[in-house]
Amino acid sequence: MEGLSLSTPTCQHCRCETTDDLALCPRCLRTGRHALSNIAAYYADLDRVPTGGAPRRSRSATPDPTAVAAAAIVLDPVTAADADATNTLRTWARALVDDRPGISPPPARVPELTAWLAEHLASVATLPWAGDLNRDLLGVERLLKRVAERARTGNYLGTCGHDLDEQPCLQPLYASHDERWVTCRCGMRWDVGVRRQQLVRAAEDELAPVAVIARLAAVFTGEVSVGRLEVRIRQWSARGKVTHVTTKVIDGRPRKVYRVGDVLDLLTSDTPSRGAR
Repeated sequence: MEGLSLSTPTCQHCRCETTDDLALCPRCLRTGRHALSNIAAYYADLDRVPTGGAPRRSRSATPDPTAVAAAAIVLDPVTAADADATNTLRTWARALVDDRPGISPPPARVPELTAWLAEHLASVATLPWAGDLNRDLLGVERLLKRVAERARTGNYLGTCGHDLDEQPCLQPLYASHDERWVTCRCGMRWDVGVRRQQLVRAAEDELAPVAVIARLAAVFTGEVSVGRLEVRIRQWSARGKVTHVTTKVIDGRPRKVYRVGDVLDLLTSDTPSRGAR
């Protein structure tokens, strides 16, 4: 028909030609999935970023600040990145629900929300705002990566447990072996040595495979190489210095499990200078 113009569908992110009237090409669809995967990983690392001496202000502490009060709140980089990621993902999730009324309701937390968006990304690719979503996802990914790069590489010390309005704080704690104090995001300050002893006592009677015990032993001894601890424990087992209690199927494979306290006792006697710390 003369005078009729047929426009070629283009990707709303990279502007290349697409098929089936999709708003995202296959490559940009993969880019979105990859960004969501990285967002989940970097978000998990935020809990490892050192707090310094100042407690972070929880958003729940100011549920509905006035404009003046909100302007006075200075968010640290972790809280700001958390808020940015959460708000961005929730905004796009609401947009998807508006355009796809029959879709399952989105979860509230970022880890689950990234998985939810990834699950429905193929549906998003048919919507005109798909390119804007991809650009926002890449922005959140860069922001979280920048903040998460400051994450500490210390050992896990359990969850905080400080009483917050009759509910225990569930933030994980991390500290390197030469640190004496660790400050939780809620503001509570803990003695690292005491936390280590509590963690060890709580695990003494547990049964675990070598890899898990080696990670726990790294907390107790300050050994930087979990791999070296695994080798040492396996050598003790081969020599009969420590005996496995039973065999359990873990991750689809039978694995020998040991009483944690038996291995830690042997480790302490084998390296007295470290065990005495």
